[in-house]
Amino acid sequence: MIVLLATMQYVLVWSDAPRYMRPDKDAPHARLPSTRNGDSHSLAAYRLIGKREGFLEIESLNVFEANQCMPTDGFGLTLRAFVRPEAVAPVTPREVTVKVERVEVTFAAGVAIIPGKAGNGQAFFDNFSMLLPALPEGAVGPSYESTRKFDVGRKALGKVQPPMLFGFKPPPPPFGRPLLVYERKPQGDQVEVTAATPCARFKFMTLPGRISKVDDGVEGSGGIRLGGGVIGLPSSGDEKQPAAAFSVRKGARAYFEDGTIAGSATMGLGFEEMKKVANRLCIDDVFIVCFDKADVKPPARR
Repeated sequence: MIVLLATMQYVLVWSDAPRYMRPDKDAPHARLPSTRNGDSHSLAAYRLIGKREGFLEIESLNVFEANQCMPTDGFGLTLRAFVRPEAVAPVTPREVTVKVERVEVTFAAGVAIIPGKAGNGQAFFDNFSMLLPALPEGAVGPSYESTRKFDVGRKALGKVQPPMLFGFKPPPPPFGRPLLVYERKPQGDQVEVTAATPCARFKFMTLPGRISKVDDGVEGSGGIRLGGGVIGLPSSGDEKQPAAAFSVRKGARAYFEDGTIAGSATMGLGFEEMKKVANRLCIDDVFIVCFDKADVKPPARR
């Protein structure tokens, strides 16, 4: 039985969970080495296509829609695969607000929250991790409709040191990012600030001296990966590719090794190495992914 979804849904899939080429536990599959600690190396965002024979059909996100709170497995490729329902991590299905001590925290949709045994949980976002008290009803679910990251690109009033909370672990430099302040209201000798990362917004009291100027070049977060790293080099067709690179045209159909359609290239791609499998040229990463020879420009001869 095939169940298709009426609205666009996304899921976070554990990296070490098997991705099957077909909805069959005996089908060829691949998985990434990972520990389930909830960070950006252990989870990946996928589009949820539907349900089929006890499996979830998923598709990696292309570079233009990967504005998620977790990376996606792919780079310029949309690849379809199947996972078991238990391969999906709990996420915020929409914006969720919780109170942690004297700090109000609002999470964007698509933030991983791993529930604890005592009704609490641990959230993972923007390289931060945070222990949460009892979660409100409906705070987590198996999927989310879309990620609307908080607008951290607009002009910030400053940056502030994160609040001192039990179980709140800001990432160390250079991976960490400051909390950018967008609102500040004096309250006696303190200031109430609203600060944010792309996937979490904080409202709390702090001392004026803990707020400093914003450095130039503060960048957003997010990312795209396939296997342990990027598999291809973007190619617009006008850019010069390395002499040894194979160029795959935008729109090229991608296949698994057995000939099953896997997806397509959403942009021109370049690869340093490709191997011949049957009548196609293939890359070998999480899966062996192949392209018709007509869609691949071989490296120039020297």
